[in-house]
Amino acid sequence: MKVNAKPNEISYQLGRRVAALRQNAGMCQEDLATILGLGQPSSISNREQGITEFTPRELSQVSQYFGVTLDYLILGKGESDNTSESTRIARQIFNLAQQCSLDRLVMLLHLAQTAADASRMETSRSLDLERKAAENP
Repeated sequence: MKVNAKPNEISYQLGRRVAALRQNAGMCQEDLATILGLGQPSSISNREQGITEFTPRELSQVSQYFGVTLDYLILGKGESDNTSESTRIARQIFNLAQQCSLDRLVMLLHLAQTAADASRMETSRSLDLERKAAENP
């Protein structure tokens, strides 16, 4: 881990990408510090600002946790810029699920199933109404 008095552009941009991934996942710096095995949230702050460089192990952990390539983290190239909204939501759900107890995870799955069922029923009703309206002008 190298500490820079003045952040270089690559470290700074890498830190900005990690910060964006963390924020998009609804995580605080303390959450990411815990995942990376770092003691203080300020460790993440320093890395996100490019003041302290990420170690190769930390970059690998960030890459795996957020499902992005090292090319994206280091160079800004890759899939993260054009990731679909549904993929981002799925990653957030996955990340949140990893932090839940089994009881809460079961409850979340039941809620998600109920929401999906309600959405299907609402869509079906809307299609029925549209069909009936088209049949009876």
